[in-house]
Amino acid sequence: MAVEKVKHPSMKANIYTFTLWRVITGFAVLGTGAISFTYLAETISSQDRSKWSGIVVGVGHISIPFIGFIAMEVVPMGPEAWRWLFYQGVIGYIPLVLAYFFMKESPRWLIANGRQAEAEAVVEAYTGVPVDLTAVAEQYRKTVAQKLTVAQTFKKIFGDKKYLYRTLVLFCVAAGQNIPSFVFLGWNTTLLQQIGISQADSLLISTVGALGIPLGVIASGYVGPLGGRKISIGVQILLVGALISAYMNVGTNVTMLMILYFLFQFVSMCCAMCLNLYMSESYSTEIRNTGTGVVIAGGRCSVAISQQIVPYLFAAWSFSGVCGYIVALCIFGGLATLLLGWRTGNASLESVS
Repeated sequence: MAVEKVKHPSMKANIYTFTLWRVITGFAVLGTGAISFTYLAETISSQDRSKWSGIVVGVGHISIPFIGFIAMEVVPMGPEAWRWLFYQGVIGYIPLVLAYFFMKESPRWLIANGRQAEAEAVVEAYTGVPVDLTAVAEQYRKTVAQKLTVAQTFKKIFGDKKYLYRTLVLFCVAAGQNIPSFVFLGWNTTLLQQIGISQADSLLISTVGALGIPLGVIASGYVGPLGGRKISIGVQILLVGALISAYMNVGTNVTMLMILYFLFQFVSMCCAMCLNLYMSESYSTEIRNTGTGVVIAGGRCSVAISQQIVPYLFAAWSFSGVCGYIVALCIFGGLATLLLGWRTGNASLESVS
């Protein structure tokens, strides 16, 4: 019996088209994210970097639980209703256009590119105090003889022993933080369906959990610097593993599932924000953005690879196998941070070399 494919009026409905546009969207979102974290690190003083980065990004993430509440009403309306959630993304162009007019370039980036006068103007605009950055510019010229090309930037990241070590450790930490969270999020719906949780309750659990996302990011501004940042990150990764394990073994108690999912989202996002700043604080100005992007990309690549393993674990040992896999990776990421990481905290970015 032939089954007619459902066609969307604007494009041919198939998994390939969907995947293509999902990849393009992911490229743009993650690219913007990597640059944003570096920008925040470079435009906020060392004393306030963690606090205000957490507040700024946390406020931006407030939209996520709102989308969750909207999804609770929209998704059950029909098989094609989910598309309206994607159409909401157009609203993001409003702050994007506004940002073009009021955002200023990073003064550290301007100094690194020989634009001292512009850097001084930006600092004065932010602080209201005229500054002379001649000494800073001179120090930078002594440290970096010339602007690095793309090839030279990657050579410094992977060729310099110090930065190679930091990059490899950050890869391990990013994998230990990214893989468990994304594997769990990807299999959460399947878990809830498997244990008999209704669609309405599943959406409720996800929506309540989403409230922890902006709150966790804001909290990162206060707990992030603890222990030079590495202690905070390592402990949080281990705690994420414990929360996921508890969630996957709590049964059908919807209230407990909501509480644990909220705590997971809170700690996971707090940890992710701390890690993003940790990356920015681990590279010098001329390679900071590229280094941060490389590690973020490596963390997401590790997620893509690890997702291929999960179905086999599920087939062999059901959710206990998936749970064990997640916990093992959290232990790996947490211990890698605590044993091999370095302290940054509220250190000045000029001290990174």
